[in-house]
Amino acid sequence: MIKCTKHVLIYISILAVTLFAWGICLVNAQKIQALDHVVQLHYEKEGLTGDQLESVLKDQLESKDRIISGLVAWNQETQQTMKNQDLGRGIEGNQLKVYGNTRLLFETKELIGNGLYENDLEGAIITEQVAYELWGNTDVVGKQITLQDKDYTIRGILKDKSKSIIVQSDTTNQEAKFNVARIEFIDNDNVEETLNTLQFKYNLPKGIYNNLSLKSILLSYLALIPGCLLGVYGMLKLYFYIYRTHRYWISAIVLSIIAIGITWVTGEVLQLSIQLPSYIIPNRWSDFAFWSILLEKFRANEQMLKMLPTSIADGWYQEVYVVLMSSFIVSLLGCIMIIKKAVFEETSEYFGCILMSIIISFISIISIYIIEGSVLIIPAFWCSIPLLLGIHALINKWRTILEE
Repeated sequence: MIKCTKHVLIYISILAVTLFAWGICLVNAQKIQALDHVVQLHYEKEGLTGDQLESVLKDQLESKDRIISGLVAWNQETQQTMKNQDLGRGIEGNQLKVYGNTRLLFETKELIGNGLYENDLEGAIITEQVAYELWGNTDVVGKQITLQDKDYTIRGILKDKSKSIIVQSDTTNQEAKFNVARIEFIDNDNVEETLNTLQFKYNLPKGIYNNLSLKSILLSYLALIPGCLLGVYGMLKLYFYIYRTHRYWISAIVLSIIAIGITWVTGEVLQLSIQLPSYIIPNRWSDFAFWSILLEKFRANEQMLKMLPTSIADGWYQEVYVVLMSSFIVSLLGCIMIIKKAVFEETSEYFGCILMSIIISFISIISIYIIEGSVLIIPAFWCSIPLLLGIHALINKWRTILEE
C-alpha cells in the first residue's frame, strides 16, 4: 500500500509541474493579446519617412473609411552615450527614436511613471538597467539625462534589462528614417490585402511583415505539428531501442539531450517562424513549384529578420520564446518520467495518446479563442501530452490495485 501511495504521489507531482507550466503559458499568452490586429513591418534599406507617417495618420483620422487605429514606427541606434551630469557617470546603450503611439511598443504596466506624449521632444523613457547604472535606483522620474549632448527629462522607467533610451523623433528632420513599424488594423480578417491597400494608397515602401495576432501565431505553429508528431514518435522509438539494452536513466538522459538539442537547433539555428499567407488555397496545394518558391521566400525573409538588431519592442517575442522552449523541455521530461511508470502494451498506444492529446488541445485552444477572444499559447500542445499520459497511467495503476 505504501509503495502504491508513493507512485500516486509521483504521478500527482508530475501533473502539478505540468499544470504549473501550463499556467505560465496562459499568463504569457496575454502579453501577445495586446498586439492583436497588429502587423509589424521591417525595412532592410529603404525605410519610412516622417512625412509619410504623418500623411497616413492625418488622412486616417479624417477618413470615414478608416482601416488603421494605431501606428508606431522606430529606428534603433547602438552605442549611444547616456550621461548623468550630476554624478559624472556615463554608459553606452541603444537609442530608440520613435514616432506614434508607444502603446504598441510595450505594455503600460511595464512602465513606472508616464509615457511620452505626442511631439514630446524634451522627454525620454529609460530602462531600469540605465537607471541603476547612472543613479543606483529607479526613483529618477523627472530628473535629467544627457544623450548626445542634449538634455532630456525622464518621463518613465521601463522594466527591461537592456541599456536603452526611448525618445520622440523630430519628424521635421528630412533625414529621419524608420526601419520598423507596427500598424494596428481595425479589421484583421485579411491582413495581407489590407496592408497592400495601405501601401498602394500612400505609396509606402514594401517591407517584410509579421502578423503579431494570436490567431496568426496559432496557424504558424499549426504548420509545425506534423514535424512535432514525427519527432515525438521517433524519440519514443529511440527510447525503447536504448531501454532494451541499457539502464532506464541512461536512456532518459540520452533522450533529454537529444530533445534539448533538437529544440536548440530548431529555435536558434534554423529560425523557422512560418507565416501562412492568405493566398494559400486548396487548388494550389499540389503545385510543387509554388511550394518551392514559397519556401525560398520564407527562408529569405527569416535570414533578413535574423540580421536585424533586437530592440525593446521585441521583448514580448523573447518572453514567449523562452516560455515555449522551457514548456517543451519541462513537458518532455514529464513524458519521460511518466513513461517509466506507465504501463502500455505497445508503442502505437503511446503514439495514439500523443496524437489524441494534440487534437484535443488544438480543439480546446480554438474553441477558447472563438468564445473568449483569448487563448492558451502553443506550449499547451506539449503540456497536454504528459497530462494525458499521466491520467492514462493513473487509470492503469488504480485498475491494477482494484484487480489485486
